[in-house]
Amino acid sequence: MMGGIKMNIFFLISAMILLLNAVLCFIRLIIGPSILDRMVAINIIGTKTLIVLVLIAYYHGQRYYIDIAFIYGLLNFIITVAISKFIQLEGK
Repeated sequence: MMGGIKMNIFFLISAMILLLNAVLCFIRLIIGPSILDRMVAINIIGTKTLIVLVLIAYYHGQRYYIDIAFIYGLLNFIITVAISKFIQLEGK
């Protein structure tokens, strides 16, 4: 049982660190001076969400969270490419 308690503490600390990082990225998203700063902040927040989904999947032992994380990662990538294309066309 001691390994379970240590793993719970690890997941709690990991989640708090990811939450702090997401909050800092959200602040960058709001006050970012350029659109590129905002795009990077959105991408980082999406990646942190993906990591949290994988941690939840491991913690609960449920494989469908991995599927959801995979789909979320693909959506995050597609959104990043779409915003990049929009920025590229807007600059011309």
